[in-house]
Parts: sequence; structure tokens; C-alpha cells
Amino acid sequence: MKEAPHAYRLLLAVSRVDGRVNRAELERIAHFRRLLGLGRVHAARIDREDDPGGTALEQVAKKDVERDDLMRLLFSVACADDDLAASEKRWLLAVSERLGIPRARYAALKMEALDHVAHRKRARRTQAFALATVVLAVLAVVLALRTSDEADGAVASSTVAFQQLELRHEQTVVLISVEYSLRRGAEEQRFQSSGSGFFVSADGLIATNKHVAEPWKFSAVVQQAFADGFQLEPLVRRWAWVSGARVFDQVGALDPTQAYRSDAGTLRLVLTAPDQMVPSRVPLPRGGEYVGVLHAANNNDLALLEASGSDAVAHVLLHEDDASISTLDAVMVLGFPHTLDVLESDHAVLSATVGTVRKAEETLHITAPVAPGNSGGPVFDADGRVIGVATRRLGDATYGGCIRVRHLARLIARAR
Repeated sequence: MKEAPHAYRLLLAVSRVDGRVNRAELERIAHFRRLLGLGRVHAARIDREDDPGGTALEQVAKKDVERDDLMRLLFSVACADDDLAASEKRWLLAVSERLGIPRARYAALKMEALDHVAHRKRARRTQAFALATVVLAVLAVVLALRTSDEADGAVASSTVAFQQLELRHEQTVVLISVEYSLRRGAEEQRFQSSGSGFFVSADGLIATNKHVAEPWKFSAVVQQAFADGFQLEPLVRRWAWVSGARVFDQVGALDPTQAYRSDAGTLRLVLTAPDQMVPSRVPLPRGGEYVGVLHAANNNDLALLEASGSDAVAHVLLHEDDASISTLDAVMVLGFPHTLDVLESDHAVLSATVGTVRKAEETLHITAPVAPGNSGGPVFDADGRVIGVATRRLGDATYGGCIRVRHLARLIARAR
């Protein structure tokens, strides 16, 4: 379809009119890109254009295209966040006039889009009511364990609070990638790993797991290489992208242009909790086993990075009294599960999972799934306070282990 690149350019343009691109718009654009038959490499090249909509509008205006259908696509992206900003209305009206669409027809298409928005909102309210009904039924079974006030709070958290929290904290959570090399003479081994992190201060302090920031301390493969005479190269590249930033370039390689980056001086490792190495015996992927020491999977698995080069950043609020956390408290985990392997739109798209506290011990056990890539991400309570750092999966994807926020607070105090 020759018009597909021009249509895609216009979809990008309408998503940028209000000055920011949210996750719903990115997902809608990625969906339409596939329907238009436009490849990821071609689309990524268009993503880099400064003004994709300008030339596209001139080209589309000259062609005999289904202009109503094009306007429906544009309205769909503009309304992906269930809102049509004044700037988006003005832009869409200007596009319709350039395409020669009568004002009455434009009004009809606009009302059609707004009707879809209203329908989605009604559907969500219906789903929320149904979910609340189910949760209430479950809570009736465990009533002996919880007071009615606690049950009401859990229902409210499940249906309303966490949706609002996810939107509020889109810019506080970052996708982190770490690249490092080992060398023995002329031999070199390269490694890459990734995870999540989150801003804990307006001046750019980022909390994450140590196994995200310094993964070699937890890897049996790397520790075996050290035993075989390899050494860690001094240059370790760390990059951090906020949600919505472009992560891959037009050829599918990591694109650090929108990231905080150690090789540009805008990201640095500030401090880690003390190392605690323990004897370990671990099977190796290519056979045999590693017998030596690895970093313990405990409360010392914490690190602080610092991002610079921008104004004050949005950051989370830490829970000041995590001793009050108890079993069945509702929680939400934010992060980038499976990180670089599942980014569909070449941009960092935040993901949320919800559940409850299963055990409130020195380590928090939660039913919200924690997948590889979630490591280092924040765990929120229903009031929007961070109560822990997602660290590892326990047994299977059903349960997650989290370091209590008190340990993070101590590390932050040391860094100050």
C-alpha cells in the first residue's frame, strides 16, 4: 500500500500534537502499523523524522484515498487516552480542511470518535463493577482474617487506585540496560542484561537491584570465566530510558539517544549495598557446574544510580513505616518484564501487575507476578507509596520476592 508510510506519518503527528506520547497511543500506532503492512525498520526510520506529518499531508491530499477512513484512524490515535485535547481538535480540523472534508462530515466523524470513547468508559465501569462483585465474594471467604474496613480498602485499591497510580508514575520508572565485556589476552566475551529502576528524588537518584547494575556478581557463567582467567573490562555501559522513550533504532539496535547514559556522562553508579558472597554450586548452560561464590540473593541486592542533564524529575514517595505492612495488603508492581525481548513498538512501554502481600517477613512475598526484567522496579501500596523493590521470582511466576523499602532508605541515607 503506497499510502501506508504517509498514513503512518500522520498517525505519529497526531500523537505528538499535545506534546507527549502516552502508552495507549504507542500501542494504537503499533497496531495500525501492522494493519497498514508497514515493517518495523521502515517505521523506525519514519520515527526519526522531525516533522513526519508535514510532507505526509501534502502527499495524501494529492491522492485519491479513503479520507473518511484516514480521519477515523487519526481520531482513534488522538482518543487512545480517552481524551481529545483542544490542540488535537484544532490539528484534526486543519487536516480535514486540507483533505477537503466538509465541516458537517468532520463533525460527524468527531462525534463517532467521541461515542467510541464514551462506550469504552462505560465498559470499564461495568468491568470495574463486575470485578468489585467478584472481589467482594472472595473477601467474604476470608472475612475471619480481615476486618470489613480492610476489605473495602482492598476493593477500592483493585478497581480504582492502581489504575490512577500507574498513569501517575509512568515517568518515574526506567528501563535499564547494562553492557560489559570480559577479556583474557586476545579473547573477549560480551554480555548484556537489563531490568527496571525508579526515581527516588527530584535530582535524579535511581534505585534498582545490584544484580541489574552489576550483574556479573550474580552470574555463575561470568564467575566461572573469572576463575578461568578472564577479567572485567573497565568500561561498563549503563543506559536508562523513561517510559515512552525510543529504545531501538531503525535497524533494531539499541538507541541511546533518548536515554540517560554512562558513556555520555548523564548516568553514573553512585553506591551499592555491601557485597555478600556465599558458597554456591550451580549448573552451567553448556554442561558442568560452577563451584565457587556468588552474591547472595538477600537485602544487599540494592544499587543507586544518578541521572543528570535534565530538570527536576518526577519521583516516587517511599513508605516511612513499612512495619505496618501486613498480609493481604493490596500491591502493584511497575516495571519492564522481559525488558528488551518484548518491546513491540521500539519504545519503552511500562507494565503493571497487581496482587496482595502473601507474607510480610524480612522479605515481602507478594502474589503480583515478578518476571525477569521487573527486577529493580517499585512495589506500591494502595496509597501510592513504595513499600519494596521487586527483586526475584519465588518458585514460579505466581509469587514475587521484594526487598523492604527500609533497606533502600538506609542506602539512600548513605549516598547523601
